[in-house]
Amino acid sequence: MNQQSQPTQSYPIERGDELSLIELWKVFVEYKILIIIFIILTSLGSIYYALSLPTFYKAEVLMFPVNQGKFSSNSAGVSVVESIVGSGVAGVEVERAFVRLKTHNFLISFINGQGLKPFLFPDQWDKKNKIWVNEEPNDREAVQFFSNMVETYSRHGNRNPSGLTSISVRWKNPTDLDKISEVANNLAKNINEKEKGRILLESKKSLDFLKKELEKTDVLYLKKIIYNLIEKQITTSMLAKIKKETIFEIIDPAFSPKKPESKMTIIIIFFGVLAGLIFSILIVIGVKFLRNRSETL
Repeated sequence: MNQQSQPTQSYPIERGDELSLIELWKVFVEYKILIIIFIILTSLGSIYYALSLPTFYKAEVLMFPVNQGKFSSNSAGVSVVESIVGSGVAGVEVERAFVRLKTHNFLISFINGQGLKPFLFPDQWDKKNKIWVNEEPNDREAVQFFSNMVETYSRHGNRNPSGLTSISVRWKNPTDLDKISEVANNLAKNINEKEKGRILLESKKSLDFLKKELEKTDVLYLKKIIYNLIEKQITTSMLAKIKKETIFEIIDPAFSPKKPESKMTIIIIFFGVLAGLIFSILIVIGVKFLRNRSETL
């Protein structure tokens, strides 16, 4: 009598805690609602974060360092080479000017001179009655706030042979867009004026010193050298008085910004969705793993 062949049953092979790709797909399908909800929540969170970021407007002044002018005198074998502000202005003097621009004394003088505090702290200023709501912010707070808004750029060498420099003002949630360009232009103008005053003062001190030294010596050779140095200082002082743009020649003044800087909203939302997808998958795998462990115990 023929034996009837009984159907064979296939049993899943035990693989411990491992999950195959097919099993992972089944897990994702099973928990798809949870994954979708998690992605929606993270997406909404990233959208809210992107929209809550402050809006920044930027105005920039483009400048060149003032070119060197050469004046020579070969009497007594001394060559006098002098630019409007002295030799090396394209590098060292520009950096020094930018350092002075960020000093506490310069910024206090500029902020108070331009009356910027009501614009820097609009929430504390009653525009209608033109008074402070509580008390006026002190100079230290104003300097700290304003210095973070001012950015300078200067690079010399092969990458920037022209010596192009810039001063920019980056304003957070401004109440007056025209004020941004006005402040940027006034910064460039003010630093030129301050440097001109410094150059004239140093030139005057040098002239006074050289004239005293000239009276002390009777050596003809030394007198010729001192005369040439005096000529050098007079030339420097004269050119500094004539030239309005002592350190920086403004080639493109700042204009009122029409659009804010990009907040990279799309990128933020993309990474929010991606993070939601990754974390939701990890959570689902973790839940499935714990369930499998509990069933085997």
